[in-house]
Amino acid sequence: MNPITKLLLAASLAFCSIGAQAEPGADLVILPAPASAWRITVGHWEGQVELRGNSVVAPRPTAEYARNSHVGASAEGGDGRRDALLFEWNDLWLATLRIESPQPLDLRPYLGGTLELDLEVADMAHGAVKLKLDCGEGCERSVSLMEQARAYAGKGSQHVSLAMACFVREGADFSKIESPFQLEGNGSGRVSVANVRLVRDGKPNANCPDYRTESVTPSMLNESWAVDWWLPRHEEKLAEARKLVAAGHGPELVFIGDSITQGWEKEGREIWQRHYAGYHALNLGFGGDRTENALWRLQHGELDGLAPKVAVLMIGTNNTGHRAEDPETTAAGVKRLLAEIRQRLPATKVLLLAIFPRGEKPDDSLRSINERVNRLIAGQADGRSVYFLNINAALTNPDGTLSKDVMPDLLHPNAEGYAIWQREMQPLLQELLGQSQDLAPPAAAGGGAQAGTSRHTSEEQVQESGRERAQARFGRPVVLAEDDVRLFPEPPADYRTLPAGGLRGHLETFEYDSAVTGTGRKALVYLPPGYSPDRRYPVLYLLHGIGGNEHEWTGYVKADAIVDGLIAAGKAVPMVVVMPNGRALADDSPGENPFVAEKAVGFARFERELLDDLIPAVQAKYAAYTDREHRGLAGLSMGGGQTLNFGLGHLDTFAWIGAFSAAPNTLPPEQLLPDPAAAQAQLKLLFIACGNQDGLIDVSQGVHRYLQAHDVPHLWHVDDHGHDAEAWGSHLYHFAQRIFR
Repeated sequence: MNPITKLLLAASLAFCSIGAQAEPGADLVILPAPASAWRITVGHWEGQVELRGNSVVAPRPTAEYARNSHVGASAEGGDGRRDALLFEWNDLWLATLRIESPQPLDLRPYLGGTLELDLEVADMAHGAVKLKLDCGEGCERSVSLMEQARAYAGKGSQHVSLAMACFVREGADFSKIESPFQLEGNGSGRVSVANVRLVRDGKPNANCPDYRTESVTPSMLNESWAVDWWLPRHEEKLAEARKLVAAGHGPELVFIGDSITQGWEKEGREIWQRHYAGYHALNLGFGGDRTENALWRLQHGELDGLAPKVAVLMIGTNNTGHRAEDPETTAAGVKRLLAEIRQRLPATKVLLLAIFPRGEKPDDSLRSINERVNRLIAGQADGRSVYFLNINAALTNPDGTLSKDVMPDLLHPNAEGYAIWQREMQPLLQELLGQSQDLAPPAAAGGGAQAGTSRHTSEEQVQESGRERAQARFGRPVVLAEDDVRLFPEPPADYRTLPAGGLRGHLETFEYDSAVTGTGRKALVYLPPGYSPDRRYPVLYLLHGIGGNEHEWTGYVKADAIVDGLIAAGKAVPMVVVMPNGRALADDSPGENPFVAEKAVGFARFERELLDDLIPAVQAKYAAYTDREHRGLAGLSMGGGQTLNFGLGHLDTFAWIGAFSAAPNTLPPEQLLPDPAAAQAQLKLLFIACGNQDGLIDVSQGVHRYLQAHDVPHLWHVDDHGHDAEAWGSHLYHFAQRIFR
């Protein structure tokens, strides 16, 4: 016996008293009724007003777009009775008429029957209406009557009978109901209702969707505000895709979703143009879509003839917002969409995003539903075809609240919100876009320690692992140009060995607070020989690879020995070197697999932590210069990509930049330096280096070619190494001698 049958059976056995409106065994009559029998209110999302006399008009919402709106109600009847109610609204996305009982009602005896009313529609050309019932504390269920209401317009009173089962969901509690009847309108409309009652043995004359399968049953979006544009937008997107393919550059990147995705065309437009237009990206976001609506679109051609490298999917918040849907059914809809995408785009990587947070507080009821959905859909990721990414922590404050500075309506991002989305998604997206279609996910595309390598592994083992990775070259062919040559000779054989005598630098752990993660974080700090708080030192920030942490530069590359030797030989100025953990996550360990989305996303999040938390904390603790001319940034592999992204993106903060074997998290060159002239004026040194045995050299080559074409001064050094400690030690050796001079 399924849960709904059990609930209906229990209802049929329940004995209840429902107050003065009905006797046991009788129907519950809502209209007609004495005026004192029910409390009737009308309003919108900002508030309700009570109908005390014959008519009432609610104050307009304060939003500018609602300045011409209207919502009101009036009663028809006489001698203290209300026989019918007229409900009218204009230019509102949500208008409500609510009938409340002075005491809680037990509606369980009626769950096997019907909700019936006579509905007269005067105007519904640009609106829609729903019937809604309370179903327990914090629970409401609705059924759309838009199609019926538009068909009834101008035809007089029409009898509507809906099965009470339409409003029943598993877990609903109808034992203490305050409101047995509501109307909800959107757009503009004018309707009258009469003879409203709950009938124990009524027969329905109208159908309602099965909530258990609604999310997986393909359907067009059937909302008043979408009728005029939804299908035309679908046709426009089909034409846009055909045009791209015909021009010979089909989209490499496709976004699929609802209004949050569609917003890339509005609030997120500038960021889209800067970061995604180069991929001929296609935006398949449609405002208001639930999972079943997106499924309909995909089954009606939106992916036909396409072969993108990556499809980004985020959907489900409207399943929550419009239906307060069971997370299990929303997750089933997402799973069905993934299957549809995989069937139609078998070679495409799918990046499945967690549904964004909504509502101001962490305990918001609808946000809680979304979070439950996220926990369910995360399991759809297989690390081969489907990848899951949750960036919600970056969109909220450390205490979990959602700021209107990011989402003004606590649902849709503004330009800043889209910037956060792009930044947090970039590392994994770039990785997926850079993958060859016929290769497995790059199990070691970011450098540093091998995924799963213990921090107790010997240096020889780690170096051998690096050699193996270099030999594999990540499946990427190395193609060298004439200027891909060495600028500097190899360092001395002992350059990574601590000097035998004389002063040595000092390593210490530095702890600071991160507003990004909401936790305390650690960095390793090198203080030069003879460090004194009575003088000032320039500061170099060194960033590690995807599998490393704050110890990779000293434990694997021996950065402290390299800098010690250079300072002792008078080849480098005394400097403070800060080696942070560049994975800005509460759990900042690499884990067994540092390439999973949940770990990789921390590298993009580190940008704000570096600028807003780490640098100020270092300057407060140590005798450091605070101007850009005395601050440098360098990194290896994933850290090399971070260096280019963060350093070139903040030339007001860094004057000296070194990227060693930069990984595919590096932004496209035109996004790194949209204003080459500014870089020419501000950069003290831009040093880019890679080995000619490194399969990732094409990343650095692309940056070098762009800089060369735009006359941006830089050093381009290609040696004979792979993606390993020998390469990064050599690169640091040459870079450190040339900075802060």
